[in-house]
Amino acid sequence: MTSSSMCALLLPTLLAAALVGCAPAKADGDEDDTGGAADGGGDGAADGGDGGSTDGVTPALLEGDAWCYPHPDGEMTVNLWSVTGRYTDPQGEASVENFYLDGIIVLQSEIEVARYALACRDGACVGSWNEAEDFVACGNATAYTVQLRVIDEDGNLSAPLELTGRQGTDATGR
Repeated sequence: MTSSSMCALLLPTLLAAALVGCAPAKADGDEDDTGGAADGGGDGAADGGDGGSTDGVTPALLEGDAWCYPHPDGEMTVNLWSVTGRYTDPQGEASVENFYLDGIIVLQSEIEVARYALACRDGACVGSWNEAEDFVACGNATAYTVQLRVIDEDGNLSAPLELTGRQGTDATGR
């Protein structure tokens, strides 16, 4: 593998890491990030929901997008997936965890096929992966449902925002 193709594969991860910085490690005895309330409000629509949680403590995803695109790299093309989302939290946007390992769940025919990390900060989230990681094929993008979830420092888990995958032409989502 050439150094330029390695850069193409690592670029999405590096961009996500630059967005959120480094989160402190959990000490022994700290709570696990997977617990919490599942009532995040909203209607799960990709363009909005109701604007926040109904319980006054749970974060909510407001909108998002999930697309794949061909990334040319010399003689080779790598198909990459990208997701974006916007969130709110009644306790303040800063209370949402910056890096949630299970923030992206990919489903095909209602069956989970992959999980990826979601990086969030200041009301915005991003994530990315190479289609070859779990064979989430770009050529079949609309067959996938991509769920986004955020979690706050108290373990309150948003309701999933469900997005239908689509094909784009570049990293900007066009």
